[in-house]
Amino acid sequence: MDRERRCEILAAADAKRVEVLADEVLADPNLDLDLELVRTPTTGLVMVRARESAAGQIFNLGEALVTTAHVRLGPAFGYAMILGRNQRHALAAAVLDAALEASVTQSEAIEYMLAEAAAEQNRRDAARWAAVETTAVRIEEL
Repeated sequence: MDRERRCEILAAADAKRVEVLADEVLADPNLDLDLELVRTPTTGLVMVRARESAAGQIFNLGEALVTTAHVRLGPAFGYAMILGRNQRHALAAAVLDAALEASVTQSEAIEYMLAEAAAEQNRRDAARWAAVETTAVRIEEL
């Protein structure tokens, strides 16, 4: 799984689950890497852009509140950006990102959690699309 997809999954995953796993990684007595906060969790706004479907032009849809965190675990950097104000979630996601980059001993457990979270997100998305599909207007040419 590439880093972009990993960060997407961590951002949308259950915050408590991400936090518990990050705590387990940091509590490992065999972890010989120091954790450094490169940038403490910060809340701010980002512009959400979208593409208009008819002409394909990009436009600014609006702003979204996000929380970002940036850490270093040994030689590896970790980054996270999540919707909302949950600083613990952002920090934990950044720790897990850095842990995978550093190939810590819990990498397999992190990958497993990511796979489960991705599957759950896919199920949730499919259910939402199915609900929206019922409202689609079908236009036929005569």
